[in-house]
Amino acid sequence: MILVQQVVGGLAIGLVYGLVALGFVLLLRSLDLINFAQGEMMMVGAFLALGAWQGLGLPFPLAFVAAVLATAVVGLVMDRLVAHPLRHASLIHLVIATVAVSLFLKNAALLLGGPEPLVFPSLFGETPVTFGAVRLAPHTLLILGAALGLVGLLQGFFLWTRSGLALRAVMADAEMAALLGVPLARVRAVAFALSAALGATGGILIAPLVFVSFDMGSLGLKAFTAAALGGLYSIPGAIWGGLLLGVLENLLAGTISSGYRDALVYTILIAVLVGRAIRR
Repeated sequence: MILVQQVVGGLAIGLVYGLVALGFVLLLRSLDLINFAQGEMMMVGAFLALGAWQGLGLPFPLAFVAAVLATAVVGLVMDRLVAHPLRHASLIHLVIATVAVSLFLKNAALLLGGPEPLVFPSLFGETPVTFGAVRLAPHTLLILGAALGLVGLLQGFFLWTRSGLALRAVMADAEMAALLGVPLARVRAVAFALSAALGATGGILIAPLVFVSFDMGSLGLKAFTAAALGGLYSIPGAIWGGLLLGVLENLLAGTISSGYRDALVYTILIAVLVGRAIRR
């Protein structure tokens, strides 16, 4: 039964990685850009949600939505001030710009929030929920339910909204979409906002399991590894890659040592990237 608990816990964490990985995939497919500030969107979302909930006293659902929307605005600002002016620049300039944004947000969080990590309280406490012989933390169930619901909402966005359909067209073939009248600048701004919102969502969901701190954005590397496992350009692949990574990471922590988690992620990332390079 311990194995079942580890797998379910890994699936919950993996869904968070998958959500954040979707943000990488959206920008890769719409702008052919790897956004190295995606992890910092997790950090920004977690800080804003904690401030709105514990600082301003807002109900958690309202604090959650407000933090996600505010982080989406950060994504829009990043598009307008960084990506749009550099739209004709080489890819390396864009990548370096996202690294600069990452460092700026990290240092801003250090300046405003201080170096000490903050505890993000679990919404439903720490008392395990028992299913037969399996005991699960309440927050694990919250992550599973919320992440699956958000994946469904995202699917609806792509299928039934004009912005979602336009974004799908740009991700499929940007040049053809432009010829058909799709406003590329507007759609790419939507991609930045949605990517940032997904990062914030992942950061808020995983915050009770980790400390909220200025360097929380390092979790973005795990999300990028999940995207790489799923093929980098595949939306379903990002989710499956996140699930696989989460389960592997949790099983390793439970059977050997939690100290090897990061080593596993780096090993998988290097192996996937080397494998892609060899296939080319």
